[in-house]
Formats: sequence, C-alpha cells, structure tokens
Amino acid sequence: MLEYMSVREAAEKWGLSERRVHKLCQDGRIAGLIRFGRSWGIPRDAEKPDDARRVDGGTLHTNDSSDGNLTELLGPDAKLLVQSEAFAAFQLENETGNGIVTVYGAFPGVQLMYNDLHLSKITGHDDRTAPPAAEFLVINHCREGRFECELSHGECGYLSDGDMSVSQMPPPMKNSCFPLSHYHGISIMIDIEHFSEHLGRA
Repeated sequence: MLEYMSVREAAEKWGLSERRVHKLCQDGRIAGLIRFGRSWGIPRDAEKPDDARRVDGGTLHTNDSSDGNLTELLGPDAKLLVQSEAFAAFQLENETGNGIVTVYGAFPGVQLMYNDLHLSKITGHDDRTAPPAAEFLVINHCREGRFECELSHGECGYLSDGDMSVSQMPPPMKNSCFPLSHYHGISIMIDIEHFSEHLGRA
C-alpha cells in the first residue's frame, strides 16, 4: 500500500519551505500526488522536483522562482520568443508600441531582466488584485528613458536616466506608463524566501 506524507514532512525531507512545497503541489509537479480538501498527500517515495519551471508553455531552467510571477509582471502583452536553459526572451507588443525583455537566471531565486521597450504602457500592470505566489524584492535601474507610476495610496514614483529603485513586487499601482515610449534598463527580481534557502546552504 502506498504511503503518503504531509506538506510539512516533505518540506523537512527536501529542505524546502512549506509554502514552496504547496506551490509544487498546486503546479502538479510531484508524481502520485493526491488532494484531500485543502491538504495534499505526497507519496513518501516521491523525489524532490528539479528546478525546471513552466513559462508560457515552455520550460525555463534559469531559476526556481514561483510560476506566474514573471508572466504576471510582463502582462498579457508578452509572447515567448526564444528560450534555452540560460535565458528566455519575451516580446511585448500592443497598440502603444513594442519591446523585448530578456530574462537570465543569475542565482537560484534571482532573475536578471534586460528591458528594451518602445511602448507607452504595458497592459495589465494596473489590474493586479491577487497577491503574488512569492514575495519578491525588485531592483530597477533605468539607463535611458522614463517610467512613471501612481501608487494606490496616492504617492507617485518616477525613474529616469541613471535612477535606481528598490521595491516589493508587485507594488499596488493605479497608473503606470513610459511617457517617452522609450525605456532601457535592468531589473533584478529576488524571490526572498527561495534565495534565502539556497544562501543558507552555501
């Protein structure tokens, strides 16, 4: 008879957080998984899933960030163009213009994004209501162009040539835009819990 373990037991066995194991269960990445209401039954002989992730129908091996956060950040305008074990490139296109975002996995839980944009708005940036599946710290640096946003509590944020910002993702925004239809810069996305787990093993 097949024996099952709880999410907590699997987390201890695999050296992961319970939240991470819950996410693996929700994504169906554990063989033989069964569900009991809100709880999961994980086969005791199940192996820890590797770090391959699904992004828009393809596997992104660059890191182990939570599914949905990258595509949530880029919004419905994003289309996966190129993908390998080293990087993934997305094209963003809507009625205001187009752009390319190239994503690299720098470390486990850390993504480096190169943003080359020639549009005034990214669809969906101001429509997020659900909290992200993981807590992210985002560092942005603008090399050229301008980004503006109005936060939900009334404050405004701006990034222009040479500016840098540090924030949690996704910030609650009411309005956001690239008023010059021109933005080049980098973003570093850090899945705080996942990065901390791997940092503790180094």
